Amino acid sequence: MKASDVLWKRYQSRLDEEISEKGRKTERTADQLHEDYAHLEHRVEKLTLICRAMWELLCKSNKWDDDTLFDLVKDIDERDGEVDGKIGATVIKCPRCGHPVNRRHPMCVYCGFRDFKADPFTKV
Repeated sequence: MKASDVLWKRYQSRLDEEISEKGRKTERTADQLHEDYAHLEHRVEKLTLICRAMWELLCKSNKWDDDTLFDLVKDIDERDGEVDGKIGATVIKCPRCGHPVNRRHPMCVYCGFRDFKADPFTKV
């Protein structure tokens, strides 16, 4: 057997090993993504159940109806300037310097101001 044939076989063998390793890593990644998806799906189902229970309690105690909820959801959705079924980034003016600041940031990136009004949905 020629030296070039031996080198070629070693090269092919090494490539096969690399491809096999990449395949194993891809399988592990796919398995992890599947687990993450299942976990998130479970959390969404749980939160949906909790939201439904809270809504029913509010309806009973305040004599509200579904139209009240739909109207409020639409109003909240419109706050970011786009009716798209999502809550966009809430931008406020910094009380100290007046620059726009995303409420999700803990401080103004321009002047360092930190004492923003607490919003439980962005703070948690």
